[in-house]
Amino acid sequence: MSLPFVPGVPFLHIDMDPDYDRKTGEIGSRPLGGVLYDCVKAKPSWLSAIEIVPLPPLVVLEAAWRELEARSELTVFLSWAWIGTWLKLLPPTVEPRLVRATSDGRDVGLAVVCDHRVKRRLVRARGCFMNCTGDPDLDEITIEFNGFLAERGFEVAVARQGIEQIATQGGWDEIEVSACLATNPLNLFVPEGLRRETRRQRAAHHVDLEVLRAAGGDFVDGLERGMRQKLKRSIRDFESVGPLRLEAAASLEEALAFLEDLKVLHVKAWLSRGKTGSFANLFLNRFHDALIRSHFDQGLVQMLRLSAGDRRVGFLYNLVHRGVVYQYQSGFDLDASRGSGWRPGLVSHVRAIELNRDAGLARYDFLAGDQRYKKELGNAGDSMVWITLQRPRIKFAVERFVRNRVQAWRARRSTDPGPDGDSATR
Repeated sequence: MSLPFVPGVPFLHIDMDPDYDRKTGEIGSRPLGGVLYDCVKAKPSWLSAIEIVPLPPLVVLEAAWRELEARSELTVFLSWAWIGTWLKLLPPTVEPRLVRATSDGRDVGLAVVCDHRVKRRLVRARGCFMNCTGDPDLDEITIEFNGFLAERGFEVAVARQGIEQIATQGGWDEIEVSACLATNPLNLFVPEGLRRETRRQRAAHHVDLEVLRAAGGDFVDGLERGMRQKLKRSIRDFESVGPLRLEAAASLEEALAFLEDLKVLHVKAWLSRGKTGSFANLFLNRFHDALIRSHFDQGLVQMLRLSAGDRRVGFLYNLVHRGVVYQYQSGFDLDASRGSGWRPGLVSHVRAIELNRDAGLARYDFLAGDQRYKKELGNAGDSMVWITLQRPRIKFAVERFVRNRVQAWRARRSTDPGPDGDSATR
């Protein structure tokens, strides 16, 4: 069923947007994910129709998705390479639906939604998930920069009217959008009658490689003094074993071999912390095997190996899309311990940054995470949020009440005087 939208009829309120003018209905231009989107102005882009339908055959959807990609600003996570690989591997128990927005007879917005029953400590709820399934095992692949695939100039209209259309559907208690930029229109508009919960927020640091090229000189020399010293000491230690070499996999077979070696180091590191790591997940392994096999020859996959002489120091699994390098996964030789100054992860990232800077790429993106090295190596950043839009339900009010009480209790404990009068740290 196609739902028409009438210009001038307000059906959403806008929250958490300091640039919103409630008298004129305008929002100033704002940067979203490195792209300056023209948000709703005096002449907004209105949609002809928007509908939620069963997923069409993948060959049909691929043609529509790729055609819209050519008219969109997007990250690798909304490319058909990612979305198509994901959809092809979903089990038959998952029944995705397509959200499709059109204007003047062409697609201007697309997203996939899946229904799943949510189980938290206090709550059982029916969830509607955007570009995810809601099943933790199937979502371990971890989408980021989530949202609608939208034509340039339609980003706000698609997000605004698309989320409203999802909200009109029955069968759910909450809509979940994982890992979208805080500046994404999905985080700025809330359908009337729903409540937004920000379940998580993480920094998303990256290196602007264009800034590095303009500055010239050595990347390490431009870092803060402490980081610069650690890196130079670690590089000297590695070079005492043998020359440092960063190699990119030159063939599909070599890329798959690099991935297997990366897995060994990655799993070993996580087991040392009492955990299994992402590669214990069967769906994640199938997904990345298929992604690499299908798209390595297209330049989407960058598999890197750093060696010191004959010793493997680390591996990086990057995705490259429209000039951006997304640092997706890694594995490092943590047994390389000739001294405490050995830092295989830092040195691997630095060499990868230099490689991609010299190759003319635009950005080296560490993705979401508050790890210290991301902040220290990065020269720019965004914020990623995991948001939930909830219908008014007593169970959600109870959940919020208990959560707030627990957080207040933990805050009091963290500031209680310790036995010597100092603040206790727990």
